[in-house]
Amino acid sequence: MCGRVFSVGKTNVGVSLKTIDEVRRMTAFPADAMLQQVGPIALIQRGAQAIPANPLSMSSAMTRTVEIEAPPVARQALSLLLDVGDGVVVPLGADAPDGQVTFGRADDVDVRLEDPSVSGHHACIRFDAWKRTAWVKDLGSTNGTLVNGRAVKGETELAEGNVVTLGDASAFLFLRTETLYALLKQK
Repeated sequence: MCGRVFSVGKTNVGVSLKTIDEVRRMTAFPADAMLQQVGPIALIQRGAQAIPANPLSMSSAMTRTVEIEAPPVARQALSLLLDVGDGVVVPLGADAPDGQVTFGRADDVDVRLEDPSVSGHHACIRFDAWKRTAWVKDLGSTNGTLVNGRAVKGETELAEGNVVTLGDASAFLFLRTETLYALLKQK
């Protein structure tokens, strides 16, 4: 269960975490319905059964990209994330146009992770739904925060398809909701 989000509920910015199965069911409706529920951008975490034994191979596999009709996205990350039902989607901007979501193992973070390599207050993601962008910042964690395998220094802007890794194995894919909708619709 390393790296799996296990605290599902309202965050301090009003974001309700959703499972990939819940989001997949939204593709039965027009894309606007998913935009209302998820917001314009999201972070997606894969299900527990998809976690490889070697976190280094996961990191290198998730940073390979492929061109699709949307901007470049991580091929392995998508297969790891979207082929499983118990992955988690962290919506950004559905209820508030901007805000911040904190990640870690502590009880007072917004998204709590069951991963011993993740610090109590590991990282935060600040987002602006109007601009459809987000920034990640490491909060002085022991094992660091990476974007596409590179250590985060200060606040780093995320681009669609970036893989954010917390600690050794907790990884999230940053996507626009339209891209998520199109990819789930294809499955």
